[in-house]
Amino acid sequence: MERENCIVLMEEMLRERRSRQRGVLSQCSLYVGQPSMLAFVRSHPGCSQKQMADEAGVTPASIAASFKRLEHAGLISRRNDTADTRCNRVYITALGEKELDYCQDALQTIDSEMTEGMSEKEIKEFERLLRIMMENLKKKNN
Repeated sequence: MERENCIVLMEEMLRERRSRQRGVLSQCSLYVGQPSMLAFVRSHPGCSQKQMADEAGVTPASIAASFKRLEHAGLISRRNDTADTRCNRVYITALGEKELDYCQDALQTIDSEMTEGMSEKEIKEFERLLRIMMENLKKKNN
């Protein structure tokens, strides 16, 4: 019974965190997952959509749809690769930089609030337990 309570509580915590994240992201017209995409583009200027897809573990088509939204919002720009016209190179814009900085700060605040009252030792132990759970799930998935 305690195991089920723990899992239910973890799911509730993740739902609450996701809800708070959506609230922050709506203030800067981003969706969950897009800040990490912008961060990748910022740290890899001129990356291709395929590189982003490989990093995210998704199809290039799903990245293309997200990039289209980000481009429409003025957060990234796409330019044709001069060496390979089939490839677009992606760059973060000044507005994208500003929005990403705001969102990263706000999201970090949520995570800090979530671990408030926990010691570093408790956080490390929690991380250790989560890693065990992840490894258990990965083993069963293979």
